[in-house]
Amino acid sequence: MTLAPATLERRMSIDAIRDLVRSECFRDSNRFGPAFFDQHLETVVRYGRELAVRLGADPEVVELAGYLHDLSAVRDLESVPTHHLDGARIARELLLAHGWPLAVADSVCRCIESHSAPVAKGQGTPEEVCLSNADVMSHIARPAYWFFYLYRVRGMQYGDGVSWLRTRVERLWSGLTEDARAIVATEYATAVRILEDPPPRADTPSEATMPCVIRHAEPEDHGPIIAVVNDWWSGRAMTDMLPRLFFIHFRPTSFVAEAAGRVVGFVAGFRSQTHREQAYIHFAGVDPACRGAGVGRSLYERFFEAARRLGCTEVHCVTSPANGGSLAFHAAMGFEVLPGTAGAEGEWYVADYDGPGESRVRLRKRI
Repeated sequence: MTLAPATLERRMSIDAIRDLVRSECFRDSNRFGPAFFDQHLETVVRYGRELAVRLGADPEVVELAGYLHDLSAVRDLESVPTHHLDGARIARELLLAHGWPLAVADSVCRCIESHSAPVAKGQGTPEEVCLSNADVMSHIARPAYWFFYLYRVRGMQYGDGVSWLRTRVERLWSGLTEDARAIVATEYATAVRILEDPPPRADTPSEATMPCVIRHAEPEDHGPIIAVVNDWWSGRAMTDMLPRLFFIHFRPTSFVAEAAGRVVGFVAGFRSQTHREQAYIHFAGVDPACRGAGVGRSLYERFFEAARRLGCTEVHCVTSPANGGSLAFHAAMGFEVLPGTAGAEGEWYVADYDGPGESRVRLRKRI
């Protein structure tokens, strides 16, 4: 389909605004990280346009507001408390400089000024409803990125970050319009599952009350661990992931966590024989009854220490793009996501990394 000249000109102008915002997101000064563009702004635009179709809103206004609504915070994280006002001012200047009519600039600015909480139908313009709801929908649909923000940018501890995001998702979900809820109902259910507390086991005291010892894995640890590892993964067959060889040939870089006389966690890894500066974590697990109490962190920190002694400067590992809990944990531990080949909102995982249908997110931490 050939676009009319005026329509083509507007499309090119929107693309220019998009490219400008993207370049700002990829600056070192952007503390949200470059993933903010794909994981949040593009997601807001996509949901905003979908809502615009349902609500009869101007899709161009919604798209422009979606790209520009957080630009003030991208430029200066300290502006977050007033970024809705600062962002509207910046947006007006940019839009007028790009030749957009004053009426369009005003509509975009109204959207940005009111985007910090969902606007209900009848309480604002259709475009305001679209942007404000799409902003919340992005938080619900992309929990992995927001864990990165909470742990790497704001420096929260694991439990504080989970609590913050859980409260925000639950509170904002209640304010979404029916159309917005219908679009992200599946994503909301997934987010709730990721953020829920693991059920306590009646026969296990809280890990916080038990002394936990991190020690090298021994051959005799293999049997007890593979006897429970499937249960730790809700019945999934995981024993093939943990052959005995890690407990024999990789003991210097494989560890178990022991509490109250039993193993409650493990990490199995090695120094790369190809890239001598890299260490690799092959498999790690913690008893669900003991998660959230620092067992996983203690195991990883012991592995980092061993890797440093071997002369390594980086630790690598992979996880499933669907494993939100793992992505959140690794973000809290300081891992970064390496470029991938696929992803609906940017190339952040490698499709078929471990075979057909076995996509993986590649992670790295400098130590």
